[in-house]
Amino acid sequence: MVFIVTPSLAYNAGIWQVTDSTYVPLKTTMTRKAVFINFNAVECAVPVVRSYLISISNDGVNHSQPLIFIPFDSACSNCNIFNTSCTKIVRSCLFCFWFRFSL
Repeated sequence: MVFIVTPSLAYNAGIWQVTDSTYVPLKTTMTRKAVFINFNAVECAVPVVRSYLISISNDGVNHSQPLIFIPFDSACSNCNIFNTSCTKIVRSCLFCFWFRFSL
């Protein structure tokens, strides 16, 4: 998908719970304005740090293929973005967020 500058440039984001092997939708998808960066990049400011399934639309009707956005703490986890897997780093964190990121 190529992004264009338009008043209807927006993203849909569904909140997901991520465990070691499953992705479970938690809430209805929200729609918010996206910020045009260039023809292949937009900025989507999510309200809280959580896992989201995000798709982009130039016109409010047609959407990109959704991508999962999963933040993680690299001090606590080793994550592989190509196969969306994470392993906890042993004895690295007393309190650790367990998230993943996938393109």
